[in-house]
Amino acid sequence: CWICGYVADSREHSFKARDLRRIFDHPSRQTHGAPFHFTPESTKRIQGPDSSRVKYDTSLCHACNTSRTSQFDRAYDRFSDWITKMQSDYLVSSLHWSEVYGSSHTEELERLQRYFAKSLGCRIVSSGVRIPPDFPNPVTGANLSRLKTSLCRVEPFRSVANYNPAMFERSLGKGELLGHVTTTQDGLDVLGNCVWWEYLGHFQISYWFNVDVDSAFGGPFSNSSVPYEMIHSGLDLHGIREAMEAWLTGQPAGS
Repeated sequence: CWICGYVADSREHSFKARDLRRIFDHPSRQTHGAPFHFTPESTKRIQGPDSSRVKYDTSLCHACNTSRTSQFDRAYDRFSDWITKMQSDYLVSSLHWSEVYGSSHTEELERLQRYFAKSLGCRIVSSGVRIPPDFPNPVTGANLSRLKTSLCRVEPFRSVANYNPAMFERSLGKGELLGHVTTTQDGLDVLGNCVWWEYLGHFQISYWFNVDVDSAFGGPFSNSSVPYEMIHSGLDLHGIREAMEAWLTGQPAGS
């Protein structure tokens, strides 16, 4: 387990189960069948939210993937609920954390940040490189400030022929993990910093580990009492990747 060092025997969802259930429970499934899972290698249908196709390989112990991080998962679910509610609001200009979490928004925002650390850590391990010593530990909270996250409004599939934005409000996607990797004297590949991003319909969550936040994708989540300004990006899938790669290229290779 990359979090605590115990035997890894549990698999984290690459797409959150709650987000997947929204797709599987939608009435359109009765007409169109199971949703598709697109990768560079294949296009196949997903038979259910618990499919192995939407999980990482084992990288966590059962305790770290359940009881120790369950509060963080729930914080994400409430955040995802807000995003789902706002999909068709193409003029949304801000996010008020009290609307997402109520009076407990300060504590819940930290739990959300810990969820993002868990999510990114599993993605890094799945890529075959080592988690660096200064990576945030979602359970203990160590080094949590090294990971910044941001949110923006996007339409990544706007270049698709006959594009209709309503068709993509329930789409889920993951960007590439881009980062600087160094090889130790023992021959181990260790990540120094990285950027990563994911889509929930028309919203993009961006991850910045040991990297300054590119304001073109929103400011960093920080003060839960201040409304979060919503950036609207005009980039599509290819433009987003190019912008992320260019931004990372200008960053120092180390932490």
